[in-house]
Amino acid sequence: MIRFKSIISRIVILHVIAVALTSILMSLALSWLLNLATNNIHNAAMQEQAESVAHHLISQADGTISLELPPDLQVSILSPTGDIPMRWSMITAMLCSRR
Repeated sequence: MIRFKSIISRIVILHVIAVALTSILMSLALSWLLNLATNNIHNAAMQEQAESVAHHLISQADGTISLELPPDLQVSILSPTGDIPMRWSMITAMLCSRR
């Protein structure tokens, strides 16, 4: 163990250690909280989009389900080729399985 000749040097070293440890722990805590907040915002946005798509699912007489979107949703959901991207087909499948 290191021997200090004065009480001032002990206090200074302990303060440096405390500040370094606090900096590390605060950095980790803030990073975790930022990640948590980002995930919550993303999940809320995806839930809102999934609900808006679910309102436009139509069950056909033959048992199939079609998606008839208004023009404003088509712009935000459909790809430039007119196809539904993979994430939306997965969300649609999840919504259909809940009904």
